[in-house]
Amino acid sequence: MLYTVIAIAGGGGGGQAGGGDLLTGFIIPMALVFGIMYVLVIRPQQKKQQEHEEYLKALKSGDKVVTQGGLFGRVTAVSERTITLDIGDRTRVKVLRSHVIGSQDAALAGELEGGGGAAKNDEKSKESKDD
Repeated sequence: MLYTVIAIAGGGGGGQAGGGDLLTGFIIPMALVFGIMYVLVIRPQQKKQQEHEEYLKALKSGDKVVTQGGLFGRVTAVSERTITLDIGDRTRVKVLRSHVIGSQDAALAGELEGGGGAAKNDEKSKESKDD
């Protein structure tokens, strides 16, 4: 690819610089890289975001959820933008619906992004205490 850029910049020595070299040497590989990035990175992220939005729309009273801040609670009320969580001993917290990351079961199983870190750290600390 570097040779193609040098050839285009220098004029190639004595001949006329062909437009086909630019197309095959730079544009097609860049299009392939973009296509691979779309398939491997962008599309799976869009699918995951769509599944999360569907999960948030389906939230109902009684569901056990985890927030981005790490609060575990049971949903007691649902409105368009917020939910009310019962986090224990008659303590209720109003949280934006968008700040719910998933169910408690998924978080405890380590299936949520960033949710498994605390569980792994707890296991490591238990192992070090046993030694």
